[in-house]
Order: sequence, then structure tokens, then C-alpha cells
Amino acid sequence: MEHKGLYVSQRDIRRYELLQKVVNEKLTLREVTEALGVSYRQALRLKAKVAAGGLPGLVHGNRGRAPVNQSDASLRTRVLALSKERYFDFNDSHFAELLAAEEGIGLSRETIRTWRRPSRSGDTARTQPGSSSAMP
Repeated sequence: MEHKGLYVSQRDIRRYELLQKVVNEKLTLREVTEALGVSYRQALRLKAKVAAGGLPGLVHGNRGRAPVNQSDASLRTRVLALSKERYFDFNDSHFAELLAAEEGIGLSRETIRTWRRPSRSGDTARTQPGSSSAMP
């Protein structure tokens, strides 16, 4: 599912407003370069983008798009199902080899590792063996 639309940040809006004032000759380019924290040459480039394309001209063309190398969600679901049902006791390297040989699915070991392991961002910090969490 691809989302259409323009994704802009507050920073992009501020840049656009300042550069629009330069295009309308209410501010000088020198004043705006200091406010934006960019060089004079970069401010010239940004001014040209605003003059030519408005706010969408400032935004990178790939913003909001899915990565080109992103795997299909149905492939991920199929691989995870095979991992749980048929190849549950294989490590990532062996599983990758068997997927290529038996199922005709060519994925890297790292992709399989990423898919098989859930995000660990919520884990608690591990403690050293023998240390206690309570201080006397």
C-alpha cells in the first residue's frame, strides 16, 4: 500500500517560509543563511528550489516511499510460517540454505535473522553475574 501526499517537518516549513520571503524580496539571502545555518551557496540552491517548485521542491523525492529493496510482506509471512512449522529447529544460516535449496527462496542470513527475532528495544538491562540490584 503506497501513501500519496507530501510529508513535511516543522523544519521544512520554517525553511520554506524564510526562503519565500527572499523570493518575495522581504529578506536578503545573507539574513536567511544565518537563520538557516547554511552557506550562501546552499541558500542559493534552496532559493532556486523554492522558486521553481514551492514547498515540494524542498522535500527530498524519496520521502514517504518504501525502500526499493524492501521484501514483500507476504514473503515475510511465508518465511516466518516455514520457520515455525517446518524448520523450527534450524539456526539462521542453515535455515537460509534450506530455504534456497528446498523452497526456492533466496534470502540472506541477516534478513532471516532480522525477521525471526522480534525487536529487543523493550528488554531490561542485563546485570553482571553475582551483583544484586538492591544496594545495602
